[in-house]
Amino acid sequence: MVKKIYPKHKGSGLEFILDTALAFQKSKVLLTACELDVFSIIGDEALSAEEIARILNTDFRATERLLSALCGMELLEFNDLHYKNTDDSMKHLVHGSPEYLGNLEHVAGLWDSWSDLIQVIRSGQPANYKNLQEKDEKWVESFANSTDWRATMEAPEILSHLNLKNVKKVLDIGGGKGAYAKSFIELNPNIKVHVIDYPEVIRFTMRMIIDEDLQDKIFPISGDFNEDDLGSGYDLIFISNVLNLYSIWDNVKLLQRCFDALNHGGQIVVHEMIIDDDRTHPLKFALTSINLLVNTLRGGVYTETDLWIILKEAWFRDVVKIDTKYESSLMVGYK
Repeated sequence: MVKKIYPKHKGSGLEFILDTALAFQKSKVLLTACELDVFSIIGDEALSAEEIARILNTDFRATERLLSALCGMELLEFNDLHYKNTDDSMKHLVHGSPEYLGNLEHVAGLWDSWSDLIQVIRSGQPANYKNLQEKDEKWVESFANSTDWRATMEAPEILSHLNLKNVKKVLDIGGGKGAYAKSFIELNPNIKVHVIDYPEVIRFTMRMIIDEDLQDKIFPISGDFNEDDLGSGYDLIFISNVLNLYSIWDNVKLLQRCFDALNHGGQIVVHEMIIDDDRTHPLKFALTSINLLVNTLRGGVYTETDLWIILKEAWFRDVVKIDTKYESSLMVGYK
């Protein structure tokens, strides 16, 4: 295997260390502004700090400092004592924009779990772990929005790598709000997609199905995909960014059940980020692995070898890896 060469960080060692140590300040300013909905409140207007503070019901002096920092970060513009959104802020940070970054609300919610990292490193377990059923409704909705934002953007390109010619019945495991389900149908209108997810999430899928009038194309299944019946007779089972939430052997058990649910010759398609064998690069994936450490019981970012073992232990053959342009990969196997 050819070892990949990754570029070193820019700047001197001292600059990099200090910038990294203080990076949380910019992060917290942005996430706080998003939680307060500063960018949407400003919209396409120009508002003074006093007007913004009044709308937010916040302290004027503190609000002015937050707005000043956002200007310094080039997320707002300041002119004639008024604040305006930049083009990028209008595009990505204002509710209703087609390119709105719907995952930042969920990112803000990760702050507390990352604050316990020392305790997690010492114990090897999340400090205050809660499963999905124990999370509050706001967290579940922000999580569903986060996964749907990315899936909506990426699904058409990712699914374009698949051979759907003879596929009529698909199971989407952990399908969230149904972005991939919709994309399957757009690529092949003859496909029927069954989406299984936890009851707390599947209600969003059901809402989308009604809103999009897809009752005869997409069929929701409310349940725990690790325990409940998956159904049968599928030509393809798709599972995106789900395996990283569980241990290797939990995933083997899930994929063995997928094997049983597939027709002979059917495909399993696993969509995941894949970290290098030394588990250090890409850096984004190494940091995601830490995120899974503090937020799941046994989750992690897997290597290609890990996923190959999971698929082989679940009896799949002819496993191939397909890279996408989104720094993620598809692992495809056959029954």
